[in-house]
Amino acid sequence: MIIFDFNFLKQRWHLSFKENGILDIKITINASSEFSVDNRFVRLELLNKYDLWETSHEHGSFSGSQYLNDILPVRLKNMRVCQAAVAAEKKCVPRAIFEVTGKVEQYVTAIFKQRQGEQEASCISFSPVLSWTERSLAPGENLFFEGRIIFDEQKKLTDKSYIKSKALIARGDLSFSFDRGRGEFTWKGKSLNKGLGVYTALRSQDIWYDSTQAAWKYIVKEKEHLVVEGQWAYIPVSQTWELKFISENSLRWEVRMGIYSRTSIEIEQASIMLREEYRRWKVENDIHGEFLDEFTRDYDILPFRYWYGPAGRSGLMAESDSLPRVTFINTTGAGRMPKGLLENSDYLYRSRIIQYQRCNTGALSPKKYAYFSGVIKIEDK
Repeated sequence: MIIFDFNFLKQRWHLSFKENGILDIKITINASSEFSVDNRFVRLELLNKYDLWETSHEHGSFSGSQYLNDILPVRLKNMRVCQAAVAAEKKCVPRAIFEVTGKVEQYVTAIFKQRQGEQEASCISFSPVLSWTERSLAPGENLFFEGRIIFDEQKKLTDKSYIKSKALIARGDLSFSFDRGRGEFTWKGKSLNKGLGVYTALRSQDIWYDSTQAAWKYIVKEKEHLVVEGQWAYIPVSQTWELKFISENSLRWEVRMGIYSRTSIEIEQASIMLREEYRRWKVENDIHGEFLDEFTRDYDILPFRYWYGPAGRSGLMAESDSLPRVTFINTTGAGRMPKGLLENSDYLYRSRIIQYQRCNTGALSPKKYAYFSGVIKIEDK
């Protein structure tokens, strides 16, 4: 055991080798009084010789990224994983796996390189996704982290967090799954979504927060009905989603937003990311066009926006030759009516986005708001 003694807390590290090449880690914090911790993470820093990275969903090389100040970040399609590994292409150092073993569904992963003077380190970092109301540590002992480091060339990475957090509702050939702020439609066994799937996003003080960055809990889990509540960590905002099948090919999506203290939210979005096989779009009054296979490598996707404006009663439609038609209809009340938007994502997700967006002027006061109401229809052609 290693003990770090500070003025108002003690941090205890329990380290043990239980198997060959596996180091178990348990970190607790003993606080003398309650205090708030806004930012928590546990980081593994390794030699710069580690030039390859992987998770259970994706893999790549650090050579494909660029430094931003002293950090060379890796953009992950899915950060909500509990395992990550780094290795050396020349096999000069053993493959290292860092994983969370306690409350795996709560964590996000970051993979990056960091400059430290003349040195560079290859890093894996885990941070718990905690709600705005869970930032404080209570007096006494608090469990901070449980995980392990494994040196193994062959071990396959698995996403245990997905198994624990996923919920599914269905009617007929259509099903909808929810996993920590990301929704996904499956029609006759075919997935229709990519990237963030069905999600919300909001911009507060020029920083974007999407629904996969919130801490979620289930309120109702029934065969055709789901209610979930999510709270963000760094803004005083919560959302409640209600998802309910209203026919064999239609799902109603209601989103309510809670504000805990006066805050600025410039933009609110309710969005669906679809697979790139969706190549045609259509809106009211026979306005239509094609999604091009152009996915920018820059963060600015505005040049790849195809349409923006009032969507009307018929909503936003996306079509494919091999997948069912998707229609996204806005039913939000007139007082908070958003506009429709059709665009491509960037290269990371390579998806089509059909979206409703509302812009606000001025800060929002603490209360409950009707964020969005809509219907999503999935229809065979």
